[in-house]
Amino acid sequence: MKTFKSLHPNSKNKVNLEEIIRIEADINYSHLVLTSGDKLILARTLKAYEKDLSIPFVRVNKSCMVNIHFLENFFTVHESHIRFMDGFETVVSRRRLYKVANAISNFRQ
Repeated sequence: MKTFKSLHPNSKNKVNLEEIIRIEADINYSHLVLTSGDKLILARTLKAYEKDLSIPFVRVNKSCMVNIHFLENFFTVHESHIRFMDGFETVVSRRRLYKVANAISNFRQ
């Protein structure tokens, strides 16, 4: 079971990676949304998480990185969207669409 230091290297607070549904950006802060429904606010950018985390985490747009374990549906109307088990829905950016689609298809195999 992989864990992740939540605040900074000296922090004793750890989060199990399997509990993170998504990470939402808010300027230089991030909101980690957990399976328990809790939200943690951390002083870290999505770019930093993108370097540290790999599949099943994938960045879908400028302000959201998601765990594809919790993906319910991937669909296209006028834009590509993803929907999660908790009802959250977001747009997949055009530039990230290919990478997201590949990550989902590789994960499901």
